[in-house]
Amino acid sequence: FPSHDTQKKLYGHEHSMQNGDIKLKVLIKSATQRMDSINSKLEFTNFIPLFDISDLIGLDTYNKMPYWCNTHGLFYSCSNYKIICNECTPVHISTQHKEILNFIENLGIECVTNTRSVLKSTMELDIFIPDLNVAIEINGMYWHSTEYKERLYHQNKMLECKEHGIHLIQIWEDEWNTKQDLVKFRLMNVLKCSSTVYARKCKIKEINKKECDDFINTYHIQGSSASSIRIGLYYENELYAVMTFGKSRFDKTVQYELIRYCSKSTVVGGASKLLKYFEKKYKPVSLISYADACWSTGDLYIKLGFTYNGLTEPGYFYYKSSTGRISRHQCQKKKLVNQGYDENLSEYQICTTVLKYNKIFDCGNFKFTKYYI
Repeated sequence: FPSHDTQKKLYGHEHSMQNGDIKLKVLIKSATQRMDSINSKLEFTNFIPLFDISDLIGLDTYNKMPYWCNTHGLFYSCSNYKIICNECTPVHISTQHKEILNFIENLGIECVTNTRSVLKSTMELDIFIPDLNVAIEINGMYWHSTEYKERLYHQNKMLECKEHGIHLIQIWEDEWNTKQDLVKFRLMNVLKCSSTVYARKCKIKEINKKECDDFINTYHIQGSSASSIRIGLYYENELYAVMTFGKSRFDKTVQYELIRYCSKSTVVGGASKLLKYFEKKYKPVSLISYADACWSTGDLYIKLGFTYNGLTEPGYFYYKSSTGRISRHQCQKKKLVNQGYDENLSEYQICTTVLKYNKIFDCGNFKFTKYYI
């Protein structure tokens, strides 16, 4: 290489790259080579770049440079300069995604995967079923934690789908891995593939805690929860649906809370029959309930005469692969301090920095109330 003195004589600087014109030429050459590398991966009969060489000059990364796919519209580059249209060349999908997709297709239901053509924001839907306007997201615990997704990500995606008339179901990786039969059962109900029983042919009776908890743990994604009133619906002496009640847990201005409702198949009129029994016997003044927005649209409550009162803030939980899901209640700061952790650290700092948990936000809950006077 020429000495600094020689370069100074030739270029007016001790190093050639200090000369603006030479630096620009080098950057243009580099950008041209990188663009050629990107373009070599494409079939240009179908893809059109939406940028020119000036957009690449001086960039350290070339991710998300836009191209137009003549078949499917706008898409973006992936890493290592490999451009992929998610429609022309499907992206890699997780094991859970493949298993859920296979399950749905084996039910005889047609669906599309990894599509960005449904939502205006071009956010991707893992699985979309056009005939039913149902979409399914499979949320990996690590990639959907606060490391990669902001607090409102899952709720906003659900709301955008709702605006388009789409029922979005969000299945968490650990739910599929540990409660697969339950998730399949819930999906079959949503996809209208489960068997049907009519409530008019069923009998009602109040049931004990063990029978109630066993049923709810089998058929409700959130599992059992403390309740003082447990009502069962029986068809041919077999328990088919359960509805539980108790004093309102969160809103003390309301008398009762409908805490859980679930069934083992589609029970037509089941929720209505169980609620009417409760109303007739216990004569409530007011009633509140919450629908998990990761699974429910809340439409059932409207049919039952409830009034919609809004969407709660997203809830959260923690997760560690070796431990599984940890509830926010287990991670309250006072409990962590009592276990010997530094009181000068916040709950979040203890959980994520010390314990190495991932924090994950859900979709929140739809809130409904019903007043009787």
